[in-house]
Amino acid sequence: ASANAVSVQRVQGKDTLLLKKADRDWEVAQPVQDKADEKAVSLLLQLLAELRAREVADFPAKEVKKFGLETPAATVTVEFTRDGKMIKHVIKVGDEIKGSPGERYVRVDDGQVVGVLAARDVELLLAAPIRFRDHLIGRFDDADGLILERGPRKATFTRPGGTWKMTAPIEAAVNNDEVQEFVDSFASLRADELVADDPMDLEPYGLKNFQARWRFQHDGKDVQELLVGKLHADGKRAYARLGAKKTVFLLSEKQTARALGEFRNREVWEKPLDSLNVDRIRYTRAGKTLMLEKVGNDWQVTGKPNEKVNARVVENLLAAMRGLKAQRWAVDRDANLGLFGLDRPAAEIELSAGQDKQVLYLGGDAGAGKQVYARAVEKGRTDVVVLTPEDTAKLLLDVAAFTQKP
Repeated sequence: ASANAVSVQRVQGKDTLLLKKADRDWEVAQPVQDKADEKAVSLLLQLLAELRAREVADFPAKEVKKFGLETPAATVTVEFTRDGKMIKHVIKVGDEIKGSPGERYVRVDDGQVVGVLAARDVELLLAAPIRFRDHLIGRFDDADGLILERGPRKATFTRPGGTWKMTAPIEAAVNNDEVQEFVDSFASLRADELVADDPMDLEPYGLKNFQARWRFQHDGKDVQELLVGKLHADGKRAYARLGAKKTVFLLSEKQTARALGEFRNREVWEKPLDSLNVDRIRYTRAGKTLMLEKVGNDWQVTGKPNEKVNARVVENLLAAMRGLKAQRWAVDRDANLGLFGLDRPAAEIELSAGQDKQVLYLGGDAGAGKQVYARAVEKGRTDVVVLTPEDTAKLLLDVAAFTQKP
């Protein structure tokens, strides 16, 4: 049916969605006229062509009223041609099934089967009309500058000589290919999904107080502005908006990762300490301090040689410190440590290898209890980073964890 479909009409209460094929392209004819998004329409047509109930609720269907199918919540009429003849099918969508959120009863034409349609299929079948509109929502020719604002951080990236670098508030190398790919993906921006036209309340999308703001510039003038909100329920895509434009949409997973990621080299240490040579560890948290020292190949609690040390916890900590990478920078320079809980650190880690030392301070929560802010204590460093969930789990510990049984 999908190859020959010519129209799809959905009537839902007082609202009508009408998709029509004009020559080879699809268009939205109602509620507003617009070019249709080929991918969204293709997914809908595939669903209609292969429509399958998750299970049969009633057969033969006699009392359809109890399923909400006498006066359906929505009717979807699909017209297509076959062998030169026009064929029409009507899908009636009934009540939501108690105890199965999102699932609904369905009936095709006046058939004898009342089926149960899976929630994911219902979601597409009853999707808001905006979802089927053209997803191309923003264009610009080129950008040679980027300005990021995220919380207290403001960073400027420019492309002198054709290569991207961070130029403010400090000069730092960045991944040129990643930055250029980021710019290119927004030069002709296609939303992964259109969500809402001019919603009165931006709070549900995290766009009232957005996570990040990107300004794309050319010759010092803004050519595009991207506001990035909270993550969608799938945890992989973020809600977004383009500057003064009122449409709320979802970025793709890749666009989200770039917009909320980090272009700088993520290595935390400017002068790494070889953890293989570490012979002493000082760990402080919640007013308690534990001193460990290496004797031969084994770790001991200083002054308590008979107390058993959890070697795995120590090894995980050393491995994390050795290869420590920031998920992102919270501030590149002159950080207000109090904003990040680093004026009074939650934990302090000091590694010693002979006369050399490496010190890391862990601060406040940076992400739903799974990430923390951190500060590398090195000469001239005034920046703050956000650690990954994996490194946070290895570094933010109870002092007792070092001496618990493996």
